[in-house]
Amino acid sequence: QNDLYIANVGDSFAFLAEYDTQTATSTILHHTKPHKPADPEEKARIQSMGGTVHDGTTQDSSRVIIPIDSFQQLALAMSRSIGDHEGNAVGVIAEPT
Repeated sequence: QNDLYIANVGDSFAFLAEYDTQTATSTILHHTKPHKPADPEEKARIQSMGGTVHDGTTQDSSRVIIPIDSFQQLALAMSRSIGDHEGNAVGVIAEPT
């Protein structure tokens, strides 16, 4: 059995493509979904955990706001991330899709 597992976390993509040598073209067979804060499902999860999503002027400019203290905050451009432990409290998770 030949299995191929594809996953991503964060704002990266993973693609599975097939190359046709006769036509010299590629066809994307499957691609993962980027984890952006503006995505309705991602935004709902973050808000349900008490997090805030600042909507930017484009989907790519939306940010998860992570309070550090009363004077500082981080703004993360992805809704899932490995290693951003500060974001766990506001719904940023490392679980891939």
